[in-house]
Amino acid sequence: MDIGERKLKILSIVVNNYIETGEPVGSKKVCTELENSVSSATVRNDMAELGTYGFLDQPHTSAGRIPTRQGIRLYVDKLMQKKELDGRERDYIDSMLAEFSREPERFLQSACEFLAAETNLAVLYTTPSDKLARIRQVEIIPTGMRTVILIMVTSVGVLRSRVCRLDVDLYAETVLLFRRVLNEQLAGKVLMEITPAFIQNVAVSLKELMLVISPLLLAASELAKNAMETRLELKGAENLLAHPDIDYMQARALFSLVSSKEELLGIMDTGKSSAKIFIGKEAGRSEFEFLSFIVSMYKIGNMGAGSIGVIGPVRVDYADVCAKVEYFAAAAGQLIMQALGDEN
Repeated sequence: MDIGERKLKILSIVVNNYIETGEPVGSKKVCTELENSVSSATVRNDMAELGTYGFLDQPHTSAGRIPTRQGIRLYVDKLMQKKELDGRERDYIDSMLAEFSREPERFLQSACEFLAAETNLAVLYTTPSDKLARIRQVEIIPTGMRTVILIMVTSVGVLRSRVCRLDVDLYAETVLLFRRVLNEQLAGKVLMEITPAFIQNVAVSLKELMLVISPLLLAASELAKNAMETRLELKGAENLLAHPDIDYMQARALFSLVSSKEELLGIMDTGKSSAKIFIGKEAGRSEFEFLSFIVSMYKIGNMGAGSIGVIGPVRVDYADVCAKVEYFAAAAGQLIMQALGDEN
């Protein structure tokens, strides 16, 4: 389909104005932005033709035009000017992320809450693949004479816990002994190393202590396995509820979808640091019909570790949000890598 340069320019003007105001764009406005280089009649004819192509829609007979999903897609792919954050914006994001990195257990959560506030949209993110992480600490908290809560903290801030029952009475000195032994054997180990064979070798090396501490070793093995699973989190959901283009039922449908992790992990896994844009149902789910989703991968070293995505209405400033998501994901990945390096 050969649309022609003038019609593409008109489409770009309509999309940009619609994103800014949410109102239909008339031929007079288009003519002004074209510096009156063509007549209003010509612009109206071109806008009508763009409508027949499926790129523009006319809500009311006497009203101007608004872009369709197809029109916005053409704009994003061919017409949108890529935006770079200026130095002030980059410095501000860097300073805020550096503040959050002081609390590695909550880094991604706090950082994505910040991104949600910066864009006034919702943020969906996946936690790093903890196969590369190390066990920072193992803690034992007695809850009864023979029961404890076993807690494992990794170097990228993932915390896992479970209740464990032992076959011996737990006195203060027993708890201290078990805590010391577990940290001597596990702290500093990469999660991938905590295999059944590794646990068996540790148990054998503990000799007479093996029988009484084995339940804790097995529980630690399960925690390490669980810590390697990717989590999906949503921040800034209240921003969607407050947006005039999104009603309560649409937002509620999305929140229900987020609770089904498997449904969204495939969408999140783009494999690219550059932002990928989904408009409406392009995400493959009806819940996204009135939404846009802009997602970028973040890396730990040279490996993709997770993804960060911004969810908003279809009428969103794609160039601005893409720039923020891409920069944010790159900066967050670097800080996570630094945290890992500090722990290694």
